[in-house]
Amino acid sequence: MKPASPSADLAAQIMSELVYASQPVEIAWCEGRLLIIDNFRCLHGRAAAAVPDPDRVLERIIVREA
Repeated sequence: MKPASPSADLAAQIMSELVYASQPVEIAWCEGRLLIIDNFRCLHGRAAAAVPDPDRVLERIIVREA
């Protein structure tokens, strides 16, 4: 995957710097919360679910410059 425009390339560079400078955080899930993940960088990065969640929904959204 690669950014779709020069501004997206800059955004990707900034996000990369922030991600690499950060520490992992465990998320306490509850209804109404939203988490955006760069799956390219975090593929298989989460721990196993403590309890199966058959209602979990994963959605893919691609953001492009207008």
